[in-house]
Amino acid sequence: MSYLRKAVEQQKRVFINQLIKAGVYQSTDNQLYTKSVSELMAECRKIQEVKEKPVL
Repeated sequence: MSYLRKAVEQQKRVFINQLIKAGVYQSTDNQLYTKSVSELMAECRKIQEVKEKPVL
C-alpha cells in the first residue's frame, strides 16, 4: 500500500471516529465507511459549525 493511500485511510479513520463520537453515526452504519474523505470532512465541519454557534 502506498504512503498516500495509507494517509488517506488514516484520515478517514479520524473523521469516522469523530462522527461516531459526536453521535452522528453508529459504528455499525455501513454507509459511514463508504464515504469519501471529502464527504467525511464536510460532515465533520458541519458538526464544528453547529458546536461553535452561540446559543440564544
